[in-house]
Amino acid sequence: MNAAEARAISNSNVSKLIEKKLGQAVIEINALIKNATKVGEFSINLRLTFPSVLKDEVIDKLVSHYKELDYEIGTRELSYSTLFTVSWEQE
Repeated sequence: MNAAEARAISNSNVSKLIEKKLGQAVIEINALIKNATKVGEFSINLRLTFPSVLKDEVIDKLVSHYKELDYEIGTRELSYSTLFTVSWEQE
């Protein structure tokens, strides 16, 4: 297999990888929220690093997911990652 063939196969499977990374991030964020609530905190921060081909779509889906659950969401681009903030302080 040459690089062009490998790239074509990878590109055809990007949607699978997006769903996998999204699922992993949701599990991690939910665990952070659970732990934060147990100690009386009202927000969590998580540094997320994804390949550039996935980053925008995964971050957009995460924002939508947590906004649908009435959380306040913030994102900030860092050098090689995105800082994802979830807050539940405001009613």
